[in-house]
Amino acid sequence: MAKKAKRRRARPPKAMVTPAEEETKTPESYPEKVEVLPEVRALHYAHHPALKAVCEPVEDVEEVAGLLDDMASIVEAFEAYGIAANQLGEEVRVIYVRSPEATYEMVNPEITERSRAGFSMREGCLSQPGVFANVRRAKKVEVAFLDRDGTPQRIEAEGVTAVIIQHEIDHLDGILFTDHLSDREREKSTRGTPWA
Repeated sequence: MAKKAKRRRARPPKAMVTPAEEETKTPESYPEKVEVLPEVRALHYAHHPALKAVCEPVEDVEEVAGLLDDMASIVEAFEAYGIAANQLGEEVRVIYVRSPEATYEMVNPEITERSRAGFSMREGCLSQPGVFANVRRAKKVEVAFLDRDGTPQRIEAEGVTAVIIQHEIDHLDGILFTDHLSDREREKSTRGTPWA
Protein backbone atom coordinates (compact mmCIF):
# COMPACT_ATOMS: atom_id res chain seq x y z
CA MET A 1 0.00 0.00 0.00
CA ALA A 2 1.34 3.42 -0.89
CA LYS A 3 1.99 5.65 2.08
CA LYS A 4 -0.15 8.74 2.53
CA ALA A 5 0.90 11.94 0.83
CA LYS A 6 2.17 14.71 3.06
CA ARG A 7 -0.76 16.62 4.59
CA ARG A 8 -0.82 19.83 6.60
CA ARG A 9 -3.71 21.84 7.95
CA ALA A 10 -4.08 25.43 6.82
CA ARG A 11 -6.61 28.22 7.32
CA PRO A 12 -9.43 27.95 4.72
CA PRO A 13 -9.59 30.87 2.28
CA LYS A 14 -12.75 32.49 0.94
CA ALA A 15 -11.51 31.95 -2.61
CA MET A 16 -8.46 30.76 -4.49
CA VAL A 17 -6.99 34.26 -4.33
CA THR A 18 -4.70 35.13 -1.44
CA PRO A 19 -4.40 38.50 0.31
CA ALA A 20 -0.86 38.78 -1.05
CA GLU A 21 -2.15 38.40 -4.61
CA GLU A 22 -5.02 40.84 -4.07
CA GLU A 23 -2.57 43.51 -2.94
CA THR A 24 -0.27 42.90 -5.91
CA LYS A 25 -1.29 44.95 -8.93
CA THR A 26 1.90 44.84 -11.00
CA PRO A 27 5.13 42.80 -11.11
CA GLU A 28 6.98 45.80 -9.67
CA SER A 29 5.70 44.86 -6.20
CA TYR A 30 7.06 41.31 -6.49
CA PRO A 31 10.83 41.92 -6.11
CA GLU A 32 10.58 42.99 -2.47
CA LYS A 33 9.06 39.61 -1.69
CA VAL A 34 11.58 37.69 -3.77
CA GLU A 35 14.51 39.46 -2.10
CA VAL A 36 14.10 37.17 0.90
CA LEU A 37 14.60 34.20 -1.43
CA PRO A 38 17.88 35.02 -3.21
CA GLU A 39 18.77 31.43 -3.99
CA VAL A 40 15.55 30.30 -5.65
CA ARG A 41 14.72 30.29 -9.35
CA ALA A 42 13.16 33.37 -10.95
CA LEU A 43 9.39 33.58 -11.24
CA HIS A 44 8.24 33.93 -14.86
CA TYR A 45 5.26 35.95 -16.05
CA ALA A 46 2.51 35.17 -18.55
CA HIS A 47 4.29 36.21 -21.75
CA HIS A 48 7.32 34.00 -21.04
CA PRO A 49 7.59 31.03 -23.48
CA ALA A 50 7.86 28.57 -20.59
CA LEU A 51 4.27 29.38 -19.62
CA LYS A 52 3.06 28.09 -23.00
CA ALA A 53 5.22 24.97 -22.94
CA VAL A 54 3.82 21.45 -22.61
CA CYS A 55 6.03 20.07 -19.86
CA GLU A 56 7.91 16.77 -20.02
CA PRO A 57 7.43 13.90 -17.53
CA VAL A 58 10.07 13.52 -14.82
CA GLU A 59 12.16 10.36 -15.18
CA ASP A 60 14.21 10.62 -11.98
CA VAL A 61 12.32 12.10 -9.01
CA GLU A 62 15.56 12.75 -7.12
CA GLU A 63 16.53 15.30 -9.76
CA VAL A 64 13.59 17.58 -8.86
CA ALA A 65 14.12 17.63 -5.08
CA GLY A 66 15.74 21.07 -5.21
CA LEU A 67 13.01 22.34 -7.53
CA LEU A 68 10.35 21.20 -5.05
CA ASP A 69 12.17 23.06 -2.27
CA ASP A 70 12.22 26.25 -4.35
CA MET A 71 8.54 25.87 -5.22
CA ALA A 72 7.67 25.51 -1.54
CA SER A 73 9.70 28.62 -0.69
CA ILE A 74 7.98 30.72 -3.36
CA VAL A 75 4.50 29.57 -2.33
CA GLU A 76 5.18 30.29 1.33
CA ALA A 77 6.73 33.70 0.61
CA PHE A 78 3.80 34.82 -1.54
CA GLU A 79 1.18 33.12 0.65
CA ALA A 80 -0.01 31.44 -2.54
CA TYR A 81 -1.98 28.24 -3.04
CA GLY A 82 0.20 26.60 -5.62
CA ILE A 83 2.82 26.79 -8.34
CA ALA A 84 3.89 24.79 -11.38
CA ALA A 85 7.48 24.06 -12.39
CA ASN A 86 7.31 26.03 -15.64
CA GLN A 87 6.42 29.18 -13.70
CA LEU A 88 10.03 28.91 -12.53
CA GLY A 89 11.30 28.10 -16.01
CA GLU A 90 11.59 24.34 -15.49
CA GLU A 91 9.57 22.57 -18.18
CA VAL A 92 8.90 19.37 -16.22
CA ARG A 93 5.67 17.95 -14.81
CA VAL A 94 5.90 19.04 -11.18
CA ILE A 95 3.41 21.05 -9.11
CA TYR A 96 3.27 22.20 -5.51
CA VAL A 97 -0.20 22.54 -3.94
CA ARG A 98 -0.91 24.34 -0.66
CA SER A 99 -4.66 24.10 -0.12
CA PRO A 100 -6.83 24.73 2.95
CA GLU A 101 -6.89 20.98 3.52
CA ALA A 102 -3.37 19.77 2.77
CA THR A 103 -0.02 20.37 1.11
CA TYR A 104 1.00 18.15 -1.81
CA GLU A 105 4.21 17.80 -3.79
CA MET A 106 3.15 16.18 -7.06
CA VAL A 107 5.51 14.77 -9.67
CA ASN A 108 3.96 13.68 -12.99
CA PRO A 109 0.42 14.45 -11.77
CA GLU A 110 -2.43 13.11 -13.87
CA ILE A 111 -6.13 13.70 -13.40
CA THR A 112 -7.68 10.27 -13.85
CA GLU A 113 -11.28 11.25 -13.16
CA ARG A 114 -13.34 14.45 -13.06
CA SER A 115 -16.82 14.92 -11.68
CA ARG A 116 -19.56 16.06 -14.02
CA ALA A 117 -20.59 18.57 -11.38
CA GLY A 118 -18.70 21.84 -11.60
CA PHE A 119 -18.54 25.21 -9.95
CA SER A 120 -16.92 28.59 -10.43
CA MET A 121 -14.31 30.15 -8.18
CA ARG A 122 -12.38 33.41 -8.32
CA GLU A 123 -8.81 32.62 -9.37
CA GLY A 124 -5.54 34.51 -9.60
CA CYS A 125 -2.02 33.51 -10.61
CA LEU A 126 1.50 34.40 -9.52
CA SER A 127 2.43 34.71 -13.19
CA GLN A 128 -0.39 37.18 -13.92
CA PRO A 129 -0.24 39.77 -11.12
CA GLY A 130 -3.39 41.83 -10.72
CA VAL A 131 -5.56 39.54 -12.88
CA PHE A 132 -8.53 37.79 -11.27
CA ALA A 133 -11.54 36.02 -12.76
CA ASN A 134 -14.10 33.32 -12.08
CA VAL A 135 -13.31 30.03 -13.82
CA ARG A 136 -15.63 27.03 -13.95
CA ARG A 137 -13.94 23.71 -13.17
CA ALA A 138 -14.82 20.21 -12.04
CA LYS A 139 -15.91 20.14 -8.39
CA LYS A 140 -14.10 16.87 -7.68
CA VAL A 141 -11.07 15.17 -9.26
CA GLU A 142 -9.04 12.03 -8.75
CA VAL A 143 -5.30 12.52 -9.20
CA ALA A 144 -2.44 10.04 -9.58
CA PHE A 145 1.13 11.24 -8.99
CA LEU A 146 4.51 10.44 -7.51
CA ASP A 147 5.51 12.03 -4.23
CA ARG A 148 8.97 13.41 -3.40
CA ASP A 149 10.20 9.89 -2.62
CA GLY A 150 8.98 8.49 -5.93
CA THR A 151 6.13 6.60 -4.26
CA PRO A 152 2.91 6.37 -6.31
CA GLN A 153 -0.01 8.22 -4.74
CA ARG A 154 -3.67 8.62 -5.62
CA ILE A 155 -6.01 11.10 -3.99
CA GLU A 156 -9.53 12.43 -4.38
CA ALA A 157 -9.81 16.19 -4.06
CA GLU A 158 -12.81 18.47 -4.13
CA GLY A 159 -13.68 22.12 -3.78
CA VAL A 160 -10.77 24.52 -3.44
CA THR A 161 -8.18 21.73 -3.50
CA ALA A 162 -9.60 20.37 -6.76
CA VAL A 163 -9.52 23.86 -8.28
CA ILE A 164 -5.88 24.43 -7.31
CA ILE A 165 -4.81 21.06 -8.72
CA GLN A 166 -6.63 21.70 -12.02
CA HIS A 167 -5.15 25.22 -12.23
CA GLU A 168 -1.59 23.97 -11.70
CA ILE A 169 -1.87 20.97 -14.03
CA ASP A 170 -3.20 23.35 -16.68
CA HIS A 171 0.12 25.20 -16.36
CA LEU A 172 1.98 21.99 -17.20
CA ASP A 173 0.04 21.85 -20.46
CA GLY A 174 0.75 25.47 -21.33
CA ILE A 175 -2.71 26.70 -20.29
CA LEU A 176 -3.26 29.85 -18.23
CA PHE A 177 -6.46 30.32 -16.25
CA THR A 178 -7.37 33.25 -18.48
CA ASP A 179 -7.37 30.86 -21.47
CA HIS A 180 -10.67 29.51 -20.08
CA LEU A 181 -12.32 32.92 -20.38
CA SER A 182 -14.27 34.38 -23.27
CA ASP A 183 -12.60 37.23 -25.18
CA ARG A 184 -14.83 39.71 -23.36
CA GLU A 185 -14.10 38.23 -19.94
CA ARG A 186 -10.36 38.14 -20.66
CA GLU A 187 -10.31 41.77 -21.79
CA LYS A 188 -12.19 42.85 -18.68
CA SER A 189 -9.98 40.88 -16.27
CA THR A 190 -6.65 41.95 -17.83
CA ARG A 191 -7.51 45.62 -18.45
CA GLY A 192 -4.84 47.87 -16.99
CA THR A 193 -2.28 45.04 -16.63
CA PRO A 194 0.64 43.94 -18.86
CA TRP A 195 -1.06 40.56 -19.47
CA ALA A 196 -3.70 41.52 -22.04
